[in-house]
Amino acid sequence: MSDWIKVDDRLPGFPIEVIVAYHSDADGEPCPDTGLAILHPDGIWRGAGVFYQLGQVQKFAIRECIKKVTHWQPLPAPPTE
Repeated sequence: MSDWIKVDDRLPGFPIEVIVAYHSDADGEPCPDTGLAILHPDGIWRGAGVFYQLGQVQKFAIRECIKKVTHWQPLPAPPTE
């Protein structure tokens, strides 16, 4: 996979789904997080899904809007076999 790209340096095109790094405060405490999202022409990041850890349990949630995206990178190419 490629290196992370700062959103201040370059944005992905639309409608390209990418991996994003963003700041989350869903639990009341700001923390770095990652997930999948698409930057829409209106400037809003909408997520296809986000993996997160809650205690010892890994969870998956759909996010309508992901705020404070700081970095992104393309998804890897799918397997060929």
